[in-house]
Amino acid sequence: MSNFPQFLSYPESVAVMRRHVVASVCLSVRWAVLQMVPFLLKALFKAPNYQSLLATMMMPAMHLGTVVWGQVYRRTDARRYLWLFLLLGVLPLAGIGLSRSAPAMLLWLAVASLASPALIPMAGDILRACYSPGVRGRVYAWITVASMLSQAAVSWGVGLWLDRDGWAFRIYMPLTVVVQFGGVALLAWIARQPLFIERQQATLRSQPWITMLRQSVQQMVAVLRRDRAFLRFEMAFMLYGVGWMISYALLPLLGNNKLHLTYSQFALSTQVTLPLVSVLATPLIGYAVDRIGPLPVATAAFAWLALYPIMLIAVAGTWSLLAATALYALGMAGVHTVWMLGPVTMARQALDASHYTAIHATMTGVRSLLFQPLGWLLYEWTGTFWIPLVVAAAGFAAGAYCMYTVPSEQRQPRRARGRDDR
Repeated sequence: MSNFPQFLSYPESVAVMRRHVVASVCLSVRWAVLQMVPFLLKALFKAPNYQSLLATMMMPAMHLGTVVWGQVYRRTDARRYLWLFLLLGVLPLAGIGLSRSAPAMLLWLAVASLASPALIPMAGDILRACYSPGVRGRVYAWITVASMLSQAAVSWGVGLWLDRDGWAFRIYMPLTVVVQFGGVALLAWIARQPLFIERQQATLRSQPWITMLRQSVQQMVAVLRRDRAFLRFEMAFMLYGVGWMISYALLPLLGNNKLHLTYSQFALSTQVTLPLVSVLATPLIGYAVDRIGPLPVATAAFAWLALYPIMLIAVAGTWSLLAATALYALGMAGVHTVWMLGPVTMARQALDASHYTAIHATMTGVRSLLFQPLGWLLYEWTGTFWIPLVVAAAGFAAGAYCMYTVPSEQRQPRRARGRDDR
């Protein structure tokens, strides 16, 4: 990390970024172990298909609450907010470790998923506050690379461990809790730095939950009506979501019902390959975002991803699934970067960054509720994977076209280097 000062415009950003990277490594462990739960339900507990669907829906669907989390974030001291995340999003992982049945595991997964989007508003604020506009793509790329390498290592280790002992989650889930405390402690350090504090909005007064929920929805609707470019951006991601959510929902069923993979085979061909290949592409994606802007990158990524469902139709084993995942990872490297930096860039004012990011994450929950059940229902009704996967490919292609039509002024990168943009 000795070359960070060569491209970071703010001297204070160096110490922040070092801790930011390590925090992302720690927090990615949570995502890696939870990603294995849908496959674990099928392989260990022989759960029916609908329970696997519920497990894949949990975390994306809970993004529906991101605008509410954004309001809580604006009304709470950052350190108290992080304690709330630990209580609702981290401690329930120990409950998953104690589960002895599929319904119990699903219940604890639902509780843990409630707080899955909690860190998104804060992540948008850190990117906007602590790094200058011209380097955010590369900064986010470094952070993403670190978290993906961590995710790949943990996924592979968990897969091998589960091959030897199907109940290994009773050990690694509590260990994950400990690691999460370390990651959150680093975020708390960042939240105490002047670079972060000086651009924070004044904490809003507390309100009843129903009032806060109503205002969150009203503000989201108002932003989408006022900012037509951002509305078009969200429409493009909604169409992309048809492809992503259908493919994501069917993947555990494909691995179990069609390919009959072991834990380690499934982990290797999906959860290990995805981050490792993404690591190779992400630095170039970050550079491209800084140079040409996030929207052209998203257009190209969506178009590329239209090939992924077609390849899933043809998979016949571990290695063909690995090849499909490698192709998918190249596109998702662009999507992951734009998913965070797109709303941050499109926010008209610096103080709107966390709000735009929260709106964008909330729409992820909408996509999950709509399109994962669609993919599952098409599979159950037809008894075949190819029909829902063709629909998924069409969704990716439509998303690429819609992203291409976002107004041209939004397709350019922000070149400002001064702190006023923050």
